[in-house]
Amino acid sequence: MSALAHCMCMRHEAANARGTVLTSNGFRRIGMIGALAAAALLTACSREATEAESIAAARKSLADGQTRAAVIHLRNALQHNANSPEGRLLMGEALLANGEIAAAYDEFKRARSSGSPDAAVVPPMARAMILLGQDKKLIEEFGAMRFDDKRADADLSLSLAQAYDASGNMEQVNQLLDRSLAARPDYAPALIYRARVILAKSGPEAALVELQSHPDLLKTNFEAAGLEGSLKLNGRRDVDGAIESFKRALALQPKDVHAHASLIAVYLYKGDKEAVRKQVDALKKALPNTPVARLYEAQLALLDGDAKTARALAMQVLQAVPQNVRAMYIAASAELQLGNSFHAVTLLLKALSLQPDLQEASKLLAQAYLKSGQPQLALKALARPLERAPDDVALLSAAAEAHLQLGDARASEALYKKALAVKPDDSRTRTALAMATIARGDDAEGLSQLAALAQQDASPMADLALISSYLARNQVDAALKQMENLERKEPGKPGPAFTRGRILLLKGDNVGARSAFEEALKRDPAYVSAMSNLALLDLRDGKVDAARARFEAALKAAPNNVSAMIALADLLVIVKAPQSEVTALLERAIAAEPSQVPAHLMLVDYLLMQKNYSAAVVAGQKAVAVVDSSPELLNALGRAQSAAGDSAQAQASFAKQAQLQPTATAPYLSAADAYRRAGDRANTIKSLRQALSINPQLLAAQEQLFAMELRSEQFPAALTVARDVQRQRPLAVQGYLWEGSVHEAQRRWELALATYKRGVDKLRAEKREAAALGVAQHQALLAAKKQSDAVQFVQDWLRVNPRDVAFRLYLGDSALLTQDWATAERHYRSVLEINPDHALAVNNVAAVLVRQKRPEAVEMAQRAVKLAPTSADAFDTLAMALAVDKQWQPALDAQRKAVALAPDASLPKIKLARMLIDAGKKTEAETQLKALQALGGKFERQADVSALLKQL
Repeated sequence: MSALAHCMCMRHEAANARGTVLTSNGFRRIGMIGALAAAALLTACSREATEAESIAAARKSLADGQTRAAVIHLRNALQHNANSPEGRLLMGEALLANGEIAAAYDEFKRARSSGSPDAAVVPPMARAMILLGQDKKLIEEFGAMRFDDKRADADLSLSLAQAYDASGNMEQVNQLLDRSLAARPDYAPALIYRARVILAKSGPEAALVELQSHPDLLKTNFEAAGLEGSLKLNGRRDVDGAIESFKRALALQPKDVHAHASLIAVYLYKGDKEAVRKQVDALKKALPNTPVARLYEAQLALLDGDAKTARALAMQVLQAVPQNVRAMYIAASAELQLGNSFHAVTLLLKALSLQPDLQEASKLLAQAYLKSGQPQLALKALARPLERAPDDVALLSAAAEAHLQLGDARASEALYKKALAVKPDDSRTRTALAMATIARGDDAEGLSQLAALAQQDASPMADLALISSYLARNQVDAALKQMENLERKEPGKPGPAFTRGRILLLKGDNVGARSAFEEALKRDPAYVSAMSNLALLDLRDGKVDAARARFEAALKAAPNNVSAMIALADLLVIVKAPQSEVTALLERAIAAEPSQVPAHLMLVDYLLMQKNYSAAVVAGQKAVAVVDSSPELLNALGRAQSAAGDSAQAQASFAKQAQLQPTATAPYLSAADAYRRAGDRANTIKSLRQALSINPQLLAAQEQLFAMELRSEQFPAALTVARDVQRQRPLAVQGYLWEGSVHEAQRRWELALATYKRGVDKLRAEKREAAALGVAQHQALLAAKKQSDAVQFVQDWLRVNPRDVAFRLYLGDSALLTQDWATAERHYRSVLEINPDHALAVNNVAAVLVRQKRPEAVEMAQRAVKLAPTSADAFDTLAMALAVDKQWQPALDAQRKAVALAPDASLPKIKLARMLIDAGKKTEAETQLKALQALGGKFERQADVSALLKQL
């Protein structure tokens, strides 16, 4: 709901809303439920109060607004005389003022039966009947009743008018309003209701004229002042006048929720965050610790970008008022900002079940589905809102994004164009349209649109999209040039400096990247992403301690910074820190924020990576016990149980996840993996097909299903999956690779080659990367023993794709396998001509030089280690180069580093033992080899171990 729309809402709250009642003069107000010193009132005298004294005390309490105290006094009076007409009537009025409508109605009936005169009891009874929705019954029982008492007749007439209004009989409504005002010309509730009737018939301007014809009413009645404010806003767009009216309403009644809410909405519309903050503070002061105060406090927190606080406050409101749709919307918005799409979807579906026409909730639901990769459900959520509001720009844009995710760029482009026709200057939509144009394959036009928009618009959105597009095309210099424009738009912000650092990293300019990240951190010392990238650069320079110190300093400044703890845990995993250190840090993060999912999830995943399956299960169980509604944690627990061999419990966890996420595919993918581990092929395939029934384009499920069918030689089924992927993703390589694999498995080489060529032609026509298909085509030619064709193919491919790094690396690897060192070196060096800092190519050149025992191998290997300081392969190559040069101690140090970086790999350990023997350290070699021998079947290279022991 927009701020203006919020203000336009008239105060027709649901008649049976808790705490909203009609007082004896017909005004609506909030029931007073404050804490009372009732016991002190009852024990002030040593004797028991008489009926008359209790009734007198009740009257005083009602006059003071202390409805609960009045009820206690009246119960005492009714113990003396259960049929007291006056006692029953006052009890009904007290209960009505306290919001207990049904109980009040029953008391009014008892009062009438006890002899209370109709002029006294029927008007408040009629008000209770209106609030209970008994409009027809009110008309049937009291429609013909009139009173000589003008106050009573005005009151009843107004209630009867409201009853006829519910049935649409406006002739009777107007007659009864005339009767009410004839009895009491200054009767405020009737004057206000007449303005509302005029509003419904003739609009806000006519209603405002009517209301302003009673200036004394507007000066003395808070509800009239609040209505005037809403009418000024709706009829005249008089924002300042509306603010004056709402402030007058609050001066008359500081606890008027409508005036507070309207002022907050107007200030939001004006973009005056400070005024919003002051008004929320005023509401909290007037109604402390109430759901309505918390609700607007949550909205303010969301406005401030504090999603965690907004979520916590909104959830407190929902605990007190479970059906509060606004609280659900705020909580869902916060969940979405925090990355919890599932929880956002759950809240929004509930909100829409209560208020189906809430457009804002439909938009947010579509965003949640889009963020979680469920575009079909996003389109379903948008269908009805688009029928009602076909020109709503936000709805059109969301639908366009959904079509783009589904791969239908043309439908997306059409929707964006329709949105721009409605709002031509909307930069977000114009940016999205340019991206859709690029997705359709017209790169030049789309990039041109983005470039023009980035120059014209003050928003950074087009710049970011353009930078991303340049980087996707490996146009790093163009991306850096565009950064200048972005930095002009966002001076002093950490984001642009951080983005520049990431681009410079891609370019291989580590010095420039470090400077940019340090600038981002200077602008925001708590910018964890900048810390993480600086730490990675520290690692690249071999400065592990410096990398750690960054996060430790951040945690010293803010000990409960969970993001910094998780980032430090990531670093510790990279440097192969002891398991106990990593788990202790993650457990500390969990203790700091037990209800947050990321630290729990990382701990389970880390323990799984360490193959500590039992500990992973325990961590998962603890996590689910704390956050039992998290599908991510149920999935993690299920994966841990599956890895630990408990397939039944794993399936139970995935089933619970599926209950929480009936439209998600993750539970079925995980269940398929668990069945596969258990050797249950039938259920594996069944689970994969369940996932595909939800999302027919789920590539992860298609890949697993294809592999299973191919492995079982179910060639027609495998071919069907491959062609489904081609149809769904005509510009993706997978479908062509898979179909070619099916043909190759049947030794149908010509069909395989034709498939790969078809894929290459399709991708080249759309200027897409096709190296993987080129590799497959070359391998198929070799397998078909078409050597001369294979040679010609390589020449043609490199002529057409001279900067294809992936294909050149493949050629180098192929030559390496055949020990054609010269050819391998040539191909790897051709990669370095394109990208001098390509770490893999540098390492592979070094490896080729080692095998040729060339002296420059050490220098090249050292360069590889500097470029990839966490690569076990790089240290292994360096160790070999140093060993060839008889530099035994540095060689052993490098090999030990390779072992530490790849603790699960067996070959580096065998190489280390062999190197110890060559270096003359036979005792140390024997110790290591016997330790490996003791592992038995857990170490797969026992034959190598035995052979080396014989050499000692």
